Formats: sequence, C-alpha cells, structure tokens
Amino acid sequence: MSHQIACIIHNPEIAKFIEIVLEHDQYDFRFFPNASTFVAEMTRYLPRIIVTERHFADGYDAKHLCELIRLHYRTPYIYIIMLSTSPALEDIESALSVGVDDYVLEPFFPQQIHARLMVARKWLAYLDSILAIQSPGPFEG
Repeated sequence: MSHQIACIIHNPEIAKFIEIVLEHDQYDFRFFPNASTFVAEMTRYLPRIIVTERHFADGYDAKHLCELIRLHYRTPYIYIIMLSTSPALEDIESALSVGVDDYVLEPFFPQQIHARLMVARKWLAYLDSILAIQSPGPFEG
C-alpha cells in the first residue's frame, strides 16, 4: 500500500536529497516550499505521512504545524517526521510532546529516511487494521 507523502522542505539541497530517496523507493509524494502553502492545500490534499523541516521562513515551525494537524485531523492518522539540526534533548522532547512521531537529526543518510518511512508505513498499517476491526461490518450494528 502506497501512502501519500507531503514533504515540507524549503532547503533545496535537503529537498533534492529527500526526492532521490522517495523516487528510489517509488513513493507517491509531493513537495511544498513552506508550511503556509501546505496548510492552504490541506483541504484538497491530505497525506498520510509528512516529512518536514523544523523551521520555515513563513512564520510557521514544524511544532506549530503539528499542533494544527493534530487538532483538526484525527483520522486518518498522519505520521509526522521532523528533520532538525538540533540535538538538544529539550527540542526533541518538545517536538514529540506536540505530536511529532519521529525526529531525524541532520545530516542524515538516505538509509535513515528509508527506514523511518518503513516504520511510518508499518505504524499506519497497524492503526488502519485496528480501525478496521473496530468498525462494524455491513451486517453488524
């Protein structure tokens, strides 16, 4: 199952790097240059996975974006991977506390992004299976 991936990346070097990984693994993905562009598209395009940088030039940061997504989009669950240059534990803890699912330190290797996307897909498949079990069938309730 292929999940749509939104990449909110303003750094062209990181965007190209991520694009190479996603194309190699044949993911269905779309890039957004900043968070405000993505937010404007959220009613028409809602991915299952988001790969985002920590800060943007448009006044958003990934934590604010994550809070917005968690507040307005409970299902289907959106898995959020944040890329950051900050190894500070308080930054990692703060990001995870607002709903970021995974925190990847830059610089990173392509295999790290590949592995994190595999985890995201497994987690989403698990959540979808739970929801399928909890939903009544056509002949139930």
